[in-house]
Amino acid sequence: MGTEATKEKDTAAQAATENTQETKTAPTVDMEAVKTLIAEQVNATVSEAVTKAIEPLTKARPKAAPFSAPAVISNEPATKRAEYKEAYLKYMLGRARSNEFKVLEEGIDTAGGFTVPEDWRSEILKKLPTMAVIRSRARKMTTTRDVLVLPKVKYDADNRYTSGVRFKWTGEQPASSTVHRVTDPGFGLERIPVHTAMASLPLTNNILEDSVANLPALVSQLFAEAISLGEDDALINGDGVNSPEGILTNATVTAGYYPSGDASALTADNLVKMVYQVPAQYRRNAVWVFNSQTAAAIRAMKDSNGNYLWPILSNVGNFGTAPETLMGYPVLIDEFMPDIAASAYPILFGDLQGYTIADRVQLSIQRLNEVYAESNQVVFLARYRVGGQVTEPYRLKVMKIAAS
Repeated sequence: MGTEATKEKDTAAQAATENTQETKTAPTVDMEAVKTLIAEQVNATVSEAVTKAIEPLTKARPKAAPFSAPAVISNEPATKRAEYKEAYLKYMLGRARSNEFKVLEEGIDTAGGFTVPEDWRSEILKKLPTMAVIRSRARKMTTTRDVLVLPKVKYDADNRYTSGVRFKWTGEQPASSTVHRVTDPGFGLERIPVHTAMASLPLTNNILEDSVANLPALVSQLFAEAISLGEDDALINGDGVNSPEGILTNATVTAGYYPSGDASALTADNLVKMVYQVPAQYRRNAVWVFNSQTAAAIRAMKDSNGNYLWPILSNVGNFGTAPETLMGYPVLIDEFMPDIAASAYPILFGDLQGYTIADRVQLSIQRLNEVYAESNQVVFLARYRVGGQVTEPYRLKVMKIAAS
């Protein structure tokens, strides 16, 4: 009996030892791996469920693609497409991690940027046009004919009288009955022909329908700008052939030029003297007209002490607000005036009422829908009729870059 009891104790002890060893060698569980596995299985299950849920819709609309991440990265490698799809689905389910948002960066078109629209505005940026100055100061008349005719008194003997009519101081008893007879005034006609200007711009119906900007309004604005500036250019430089006659192309005006005093530059003395080449009665409404390059050249003129002749003065320092007058007369900057160069006429001075504008038809814009309909185009047609020429050249004086 003692022997059997001893054997039973040894057997129990051995079993206890083996259980202890098994407990010590049992494998540990990686909880993070378990979580990741569960998350992947949940995502796959949800993705499959969503796909099945919308499958009837995709069948009803065969042209639409099945539910998936946006098909904007089809040119990317397969691994990139899979990565993007997984990140997109996690984002839609609210399960995307911080390190997965880099896949959906909006700065990269193929990584989500296509889903971020740009902020388009209907306003169109463009440069400001230059100023048209001649019309505002010229004489303007309206006509209903193709030629405007103005009668005039012809008299060129001096700049004091307008004709040869004079009083005779006869005393109480005239020496004869004809001693006070006056010279008959001479008459003439000034004929201003009316000219036509046109511009057209075709646009496709598609761009008119799809553009975010108001293109018809823009076209009207551009036409108005073009005719305003084109007219100003013609009033200064036009040759009178199918266009208004320009001030600088009028034979009488250019023949009566005043020289700059130098073959290639301006001189201060002759600028001063030029003012007094215009009769006093017209200087009351006189203005200077030249471009920015000429203005800069005059501004830079200095005396022997280095002082600017055209003062640039303010309460503090010498570079304050520049006066917009030269020798007391307004300065109009017109960029269609020529630059300073030999034999050019860069400066105009005088009363611009010496130029007459004959308005016949104001700017009109037509939209032609049918003419080019077969070409899927609409044509915007602008039309303008006006005439103009120098009618009183004695009001104006130009400076020519010449020694004499």
